[in-house]
Amino acid sequence: MQEQPRIVDLFCGCGGFALGAHMAGLAVSVAVDKDTDLTSSFAKNFPKTELLLTDVSELSGTVLSQKVGGRVDLVFGGPPCQAFSSIGRRDTDDPRRSLVGHFFRIVSELNPRFFVMENVPGLGAGHAKPILDDGLKSVRKNYSFVGPIILNAADFGAATNRKRLFVIGSHKDEADPLREEELEGLRCDPASVRAAIGDLMSAKKLKD
Repeated sequence: MQEQPRIVDLFCGCGGFALGAHMAGLAVSVAVDKDTDLTSSFAKNFPKTELLLTDVSELSGTVLSQKVGGRVDLVFGGPPCQAFSSIGRRDTDDPRRSLVGHFFRIVSELNPRFFVMENVPGLGAGHAKPILDDGLKSVRKNYSFVGPIILNAADFGAATNRKRLFVIGSHKDEADPLREEELEGLRCDPASVRAAIGDLMSAKKLKD
C-alpha cells in the first residue's frame, strides 16, 4: 500500500486548503494556526489531522518534521492578508506582514517536494512586493515556480468571484516543474450558489 504524502497546512484557519486537499484525495498531517476562533471547526471536520495552536513565527521546521514523522512532501498555506488587502489599511507597521517571510522560512527548513502559497493580489504590488520577492529569493535555489500568478476561484468551479495570488513551487531535484499551461487545463465553469451551499438548509446545530 502506497504511503500517504506528508502534508503541512500553515495558517489553516477553518480548513479551506485542507478541504481542497481532501477533495483531491489527500490528507493533511499537521495543521497550524494560533487563532482558536478560526480553528474552532477544524478538528470536527478533520479529526485525523493534528492541529497545533501556535504562532507560525515561533515554529521551526524541526518540530514539524517530528510531528509528521519524516520528510514533508507538501507545505501549503495563506499567510494573513489584512496588511496587503486593497480593502484594508495596508499598514506598513502591521506585524502580520512578517508572516509571509515565516512561511518561506519554514519551506526552506522543511525542504518539501512542493509548496503552495496563496494571498491577496496586493501582495504582488507596491510596498508589499519586496516582501514577496524576499521570500521567493530565500527558496529560489531549490525550487522552480509557477507565479506569482493571479487566479480567480470562479474559473475553477467555485461559486464566488474571488481573485487570489498564488505561488506554486516544485523542488528542482525531485519534480518536473509545473507549467502555467497545465493550470489552464483545469479551468471550468463556476458552481451555482445553490449547488455550493444548498445542503445547509438541513444543517443542525451541534451540541456543545
